[in-house]
Amino acid sequence: MRGGPGLVLEVIAGVNLAIPSNRTPAGLYVLVSTSYGQWNTAIKAPMADCSVSWNDTLTIHASPLKFPRWLMPIFSRKSKAIHLEIRASFESGPMLGQGELVGVFETTLERLLGSDERPISISTVDNQRISLGLRARRSQTTQMANHAVGGNEQSEIGRSTDAARDAYILFGTSSLASDLDNSIRGFQSVLDQCPLNHPGRAAALSNLAHAVLRGNAKNIRTDIDHGISLFRSALDLRPPGHPDHLLSNLDLCQALQYRYLHQKAHADLEATDLSRYVLPLCVEGSYLHQVVLDTNKLHASQISSSQHSERHYDQRSVVQSSEIPEFEQKRSPPQLCPPASLSNAETRVRGRNVVIFGETGVGKSSIINTLAQQGLAETSNDASGCTSSSERYPVAISGQKFVLFDTAGLNEGTEGTVPAAMAEKQLKRLLLELMSPESDGIGLLVYCVRSTSAPRALARAYNTFYAGICQKRVPIVIIITALEKETHIDNWWDTNREKFESHGMQFAGHAYVTALQEYPGIQDIFTRRIEESSEILRNLIVNNCLDRAPTTAGSSVLRKHGAPRPRRGRRTE
Repeated sequence: MRGGPGLVLEVIAGVNLAIPSNRTPAGLYVLVSTSYGQWNTAIKAPMADCSVSWNDTLTIHASPLKFPRWLMPIFSRKSKAIHLEIRASFESGPMLGQGELVGVFETTLERLLGSDERPISISTVDNQRISLGLRARRSQTTQMANHAVGGNEQSEIGRSTDAARDAYILFGTSSLASDLDNSIRGFQSVLDQCPLNHPGRAAALSNLAHAVLRGNAKNIRTDIDHGISLFRSALDLRPPGHPDHLLSNLDLCQALQYRYLHQKAHADLEATDLSRYVLPLCVEGSYLHQVVLDTNKLHASQISSSQHSERHYDQRSVVQSSEIPEFEQKRSPPQLCPPASLSNAETRVRGRNVVIFGETGVGKSSIINTLAQQGLAETSNDASGCTSSSERYPVAISGQKFVLFDTAGLNEGTEGTVPAAMAEKQLKRLLLELMSPESDGIGLLVYCVRSTSAPRALARAYNTFYAGICQKRVPIVIIITALEKETHIDNWWDTNREKFESHGMQFAGHAYVTALQEYPGIQDIFTRRIEESSEILRNLIVNNCLDRAPTTAGSSVLRKHGAPRPRRGRRTE
């Protein structure tokens, strides 16, 4: 701010605060708007009694204050108005959008300055229970206003996030599938704009996961496993020491609890370890601490009422409500040590293995060559497959090391290069080897399909390999080929996406590319598409492949499918 008169506004505290969406926030902040600009407080965590103490001072530029107070009535009402909003942030660090609106307050410069620097309390315009404590005084300052909001224009990602969040909140009251669809589409669009190294990617993953889970809770068919996979990906980006590490653990814990309640999957007892891990790291008396206590009680109740006694789960390992005081009295220093399910045995930093699979003749080998920008894999110009077994190709993409796995084509029939049954068996074996604890895990699945393939037919391989073998614990993207004759390629996914989702298929990303190879006399339009495909494919891999690839260590899925002993040479150091 330029030197001159100003208003020093002390934002003291807010009480009876409630989050409309019932999500657990990282914190809340106050946004102050006048005709001269916007300012905001720091984000502060709420307490168990739904209050927040900011005790934050904002120095606000306000030109009318240069005149005596008795002259203030000559100024327009707009110039004296002060608009305040309490907003919930679901990120402790950089926010995506402005967060969720909790309460709106309206006051004036006159009212604030007429209090003679005594604290005053104002209530929201539509809820007298929510109140905000303020104190104001004049100030002559030559410094910039602290906590000033930088510019009035939000980024495209911020606007898209806010629009998706509005639809998410509206769905909470309307329960209309159209509102949920708008929310999921909006959050997916934001995620598409946040590559792997984007500071907001974890938040984008969490937002989408919450929308998916909330839809299922309201009896709209959404994929619980997909939501949990998104929460795991967000947690991977928020390791111990990250300011939102605890919140991401809680999100995953509650999602696993929800799935356990509906499916009684024993693997979801992992939620107990997560909640016990989070509890001693929470500030006693905080809202987060209370949520974790309630989460423990709920999960203990679910387990005690479960009829699946064959697991012989030790109920004593659950933190019962009666045990909490004794547990906290020990006050042993909390250590940021993840539970066993998140330890190095399951999510250590591994090689980035990318498995490319799909129908025969769809262009998988050509895609390998396009990604590598050299002719590594043998290709064929006809519809029959040319890959007879899984082939491994180490490549560098944007300075990062990956291992691409080319696989035999599916659905080739008994007379093809590799019969369909054998191709499926080979792919299962490869996935199980890579998912074993001795190997490097899978960072990304790439499902290659033709634009002319029926989604119903594609769903079988999706469910067998992604949902069955990989348990939806790794990202999956879709690549569509055979679009060379399409005139409106960019609209293809928008037109066909619902067809895939209606068959239970959801993807972390998509791309439409040409699998054509350059040859003498090729038309310029196809040459351009080949060049564009290279950049699109490389970005798709870099932005969606996990750094910390999960395995199925100790999982029954390995025993169920008869996983072989991993062969040497699968590791990619």
